[in-house]
Amino acid sequence: MFSEFPPSLLMTASQYQLLEHKTRRLISLVCFPSCSTCKTVCCNKAFCEESINSYWLSFIRHVVSCGGGQYDEVNGWLSPHGCQLPAGRPPVCYEFICNKILTAVSSKPFWDCFKSLTMLLTYAGEKALGNEHLITLSRRQIHTKIKLAKLEKRIVKAIDLYHEYEKTLFLFDEINLLYNGLRHDTGFTLVTHK
Repeated sequence: MFSEFPPSLLMTASQYQLLEHKTRRLISLVCFPSCSTCKTVCCNKAFCEESINSYWLSFIRHVVSCGGGQYDEVNGWLSPHGCQLPAGRPPVCYEFICNKILTAVSSKPFWDCFKSLTMLLTYAGEKALGNEHLITLSRRQIHTKIKLAKLEKRIVKAIDLYHEYEKTLFLFDEINLLYNGLRHDTGFTLVTHK
């Protein structure tokens, strides 16, 4: 399914995966205090199915980033420890912010910046082909129709925005306290325990 890719597509996918990795880590940092103790699972198997049905997300998962758990027909990517999908998650997985997290955010400027951060992967894939989002495109469309230079430019812009948001968020005391307390990888994966 993913054989013989042009180097330009692999480069674009690598940039997308870098953006996803950075975005996931920073969102996890903000969400960790709420999500790590929450007993309500906000994940929905329909989102997991989108990661399987989307050619682009499957491409990211299999070509750019190896690893992660096994997809389960009942639970999707959800395990007792959270989401097992390290890359190729649907943008909605980053966009959703529950009320518990909303109430924990102390200021409107922090919230505005954080909300923009959660939308970066949506932004990166918008209008990849006409008005269609990157994750909705077929294999044929990705390999023959999209303009990779345009997509790459948009992903690079999203990475630049990420760096702006990261700098802005670290101006706030709450994220610095979280960062200093969580310098090592906690294994937390943006979804609460079952």
